[in-house]
Amino acid sequence: MNTRITTLAAASLLCLAAPADAEQELQRKAPVPADAAIEVVNVSGRVEITAWDRNEVDLEATLEGDEDVLVFEADGRHVRIKVTRADKKLKGPKDATLIIRVPQGASLRAEMVSSGITVKGVQGEQRINSVSG
Repeated sequence: MNTRITTLAAASLLCLAAPADAEQELQRKAPVPADAAIEVVNVSGRVEITAWDRNEVDLEATLEGDEDVLVFEADGRHVRIKVTRADKKLKGPKDATLIIRVPQGASLRAEMVSSGITVKGVQGEQRINSVSG
């Protein structure tokens, strides 16, 4: 009987000690030319893209899930920003907030699912698609 109570108590403590999803605060920067091509993919959350007078892409990201992964690839004049899940078997990423500053002349390609997007001051070509954002 004591063994059973000890086992139940230990199992209860393990359940209480299970880690909750940890929020991730991430920052990334990359130098780019004034006419850089910026690609953004986000499944859920919010994206704000604002033009500025620097030849640099600046990203402030908040990911709600600790299993979510931020991809930030800068290759010459192309920058790719994507939020994904490391384990593809798990349901899609939790909400992500992406605050992005890009050069005024940059071109944008954005693919959203359940993510709202606002773009301010960007003068380059823009192709923005959203399913339900």
